[in-house]
Amino acid sequence: MAISYPPVPPTISGDIESINRFLKDPTFIMRYLRTVAQQRFIGDVLLSNRFTTTSGSVLYEQNEDIYAGSDPEPIAPGAEYQETQIPTGPAAVASTVKWGQKFSVTDEAISRMNFNPVQKGLLKMANRMVWAFDNVCLSAIVSAVTQTQTASVAWSAGAIGQAGGPNIFRDVQTAVATIRAHNQGYEANMMAIDDQAYADLISDPQISLMLARESENSPIHVGTSGFPVIGGVTILPTPNIPVANTGIVLDSSMLGGIVTENIVGPGWTSVPDLNLPIQAKTLRHDERDSWSIQTRRVATPIVQEPLSAVLITGIGV
Repeated sequence: MAISYPPVPPTISGDIESINRFLKDPTFIMRYLRTVAQQRFIGDVLLSNRFTTTSGSVLYEQNEDIYAGSDPEPIAPGAEYQETQIPTGPAAVASTVKWGQKFSVTDEAISRMNFNPVQKGLLKMANRMVWAFDNVCLSAIVSAVTQTQTASVAWSAGAIGQAGGPNIFRDVQTAVATIRAHNQGYEANMMAIDDQAYADLISDPQISLMLARESENSPIHVGTSGFPVIGGVTILPTPNIPVANTGIVLDSSMLGGIVTENIVGPGWTSVPDLNLPIQAKTLRHDERDSWSIQTRRVATPIVQEPLSAVLITGIGV
């Protein structure tokens, strides 16, 4: 799976006429926001399944068993097949929430600074949307996941050859084994940690020895634009981990997803091919010689398989 989180910020330029033409068409705003924010939502990466609703809520099941209730049995010629029960998990209901905000830019600001106030406003608004929704997603994950393990030693402690130092690889693989042991088809493929834990991980001497020696795609060459894979687990840094010194090892294909409601309203535009369905709307205020740009996302995260994740505590000091 290709991960491009966070992307390189885009640039825009043009004269006053083209700026106003840009602001008149919310589709242009959407295309720009796709470049700015689409794959910066780490919550969307960890909760990869997608659902839509027209009612504002969704009914789903948690920890649904992948096996039938009984084993298949030998059947004699002409005999009837034995019926088995198909178990379901406990039901839960989630309702979507409309997350949104707007900002204004005056004709004077555009005339004096061209695209700069529009660009900064969109970037800051997109960043705030990312920050807020990621907090909701990660908080939902941490609240739902009950499996925990404690790191052998804080990842910032010790060095290679030093007794009592950390064993990051073993910590991660122990979590992977815990997830796999449920025998429900879970296979951990990602881990979310905070920025300090990420720095400790990629600079750990033992981890460094395990990375490809001749590769220029390692963190020492490309930083956070290329994420290390430790035993099949892609490591993703985020400043939004809700519990300090805790990492989340998970199966992103099974853990859960995002429920989206596409509210239809005059002037609101979304781009159908976006995996990140943000809607945008622009308003011209001639009485104030200004523009307003509104964005919203009507969505909520759900955790369907909490047993497909483990929280590793104590990774920081």
